[in-house]
Amino acid sequence: MALHGSPIQNASTQWTLGLNLATADNKVTDLNGAQFIQASTLVRHTLGFPVGAWWDRKVVGSTLNSDGSITDVTCDDGTSAHHAISCDDAPVEFLGRTIPNFEASATSTLRLWKNFSFFVMLDSKRGYKKLDGNERVRCNLFKRCEENFFPEGANLALLGAESGGTAYASNLIKDASFVKLREVSVTYSLPQSLASSFRATGASISLAGRNLHTWTKYDGLDPEASFQGGSRGFGQWEQDVTPQLMQFVTTVRLTF
Repeated sequence: MALHGSPIQNASTQWTLGLNLATADNKVTDLNGAQFIQASTLVRHTLGFPVGAWWDRKVVGSTLNSDGSITDVTCDDGTSAHHAISCDDAPVEFLGRTIPNFEASATSTLRLWKNFSFFVMLDSKRGYKKLDGNERVRCNLFKRCEENFFPEGANLALLGAESGGTAYASNLIKDASFVKLREVSVTYSLPQSLASSFRATGASISLAGRNLHTWTKYDGLDPEASFQGGSRGFGQWEQDVTPQLMQFVTTVRLTF
């Protein structure tokens, strides 16, 4: 759905607002007799569930011993009662989608005195989860996170998941929903007399800042950064990748 309008429009001022909303949903309905197909590590196409979803055992607790060791790691039993059972006997569970089910963008353009234009754009993706592979290496493998050094008072489910190394990933699959300040820019359109000195019918200069801020609960590097290919695949495993960079751009446009 797209909505666009100009709440203010006169000889010297024009303010235009835009809003775009999109939803997407899907469900696997037939796998030619199979219950699921393993798409990549921890990702499955499963009957009755979204395409390419996260599946793993969900760690719910553990025991912290006096010597600092972690034992008796327990997982959810996968039933509506959510009993804690030995992870060796626990089933894998649906932990979330890898594909956003909601996307939106909002824009505001303010034109003043025919020569100045101010532009702002926000965009958002929601309803999906990402695996924080950097935390997997730092906390689950090398044990270099705060709770590894100071386990007293730490979440026992988190300690249990990290104690398993690569055996569990439920602590790493996190909500990656975000709202991003995608662009703020100002544009000045040169007077026709100056544009004609370049033999142009029009000329403008713009200053823009992009990817200026992200609002998200995801505590990895960036909710948009993704490791691609290999057994991890499917675009929602973040590890050893460059996050979206903040950019400042100057653009000169000439129209002939």
